[in-house]
Formats: sequence, C-alpha cells, structure tokens
Amino acid sequence: MNVARKLSHITKVLIFLLVFLDVSVYAYIDPGVGSFVFQMLIAGLVGASFLIKIFWKQIKRFFRKYIMRREIEEDE
Repeated sequence: MNVARKLSHITKVLIFLLVFLDVSVYAYIDPGVGSFVFQMLIAGLVGASFLIKIFWKQIKRFFRKYIMRREIEEDE
C-alpha cells in the first residue's frame, strides 16, 4: 500500500507541475492529437479496470470490514 501512496503522490505532483507551470510553446497541434488523447483516456480506463480486477478481493474485504464496524457501532 505504501508504494501506491508514493505513486499517487508523485502523480499529483506531476499533474500540478504540468498544469501550473507556464511555459510558452510555439508548436502546431496536429489533428491527430485528438485521437491520441482519446487513446490515452481509453488506455487509462482499461488500466484502472485491470487494477480493480486484480485487487477486487481486497477491495471487497475492506468494505466488508468497514460495513461490519459500522453495524457493530450502531448496535452499541
């Protein structure tokens, strides 16, 4: 879980830097850029669904424990 947090933190920092660093770029945006961005979005969704598939049992276990804790607290 520690590795996932580090990757999440690194990703957030990189997105922040890409969005908020103002660098003038004089370049032509090709019409193919739209399809490339679309492909990257689809690849991200497929990757995320694959990760969910891999960790599905752990995700279910986490929410079961959470729900059971809530039920125990409500009973008390």
